Amino acid sequence: MKKRYLKMFLILSIIVCGLLSVCCFNFAAGQGETTWETYSQEASDYLKMAINKMEEAINTYQGVNYPNKEFWVEAIDYGIY
Repeated sequence: MKKRYLKMFLILSIIVCGLLSVCCFNFAAGQGETTWETYSQEASDYLKMAINKMEEAINTYQGVNYPNKEFWVEAIDYGIY
């Protein structure tokens, strides 16, 4: 009789732990999404433009960071907004 209850307890414990871990992972995954959703669309657009200009500057100037060059100036300007 004890073995039967022990087996049921172990199975239920595994199920409960599995459900809790799934809930925790879903909650953690949702945190990143809600953080990004709080930013305005305009701020998100400026961030994308700044990143695009930064990548263009890196490709044009072979990875050298010259803040006085045209593409770097534009990337910095987009980043300020």
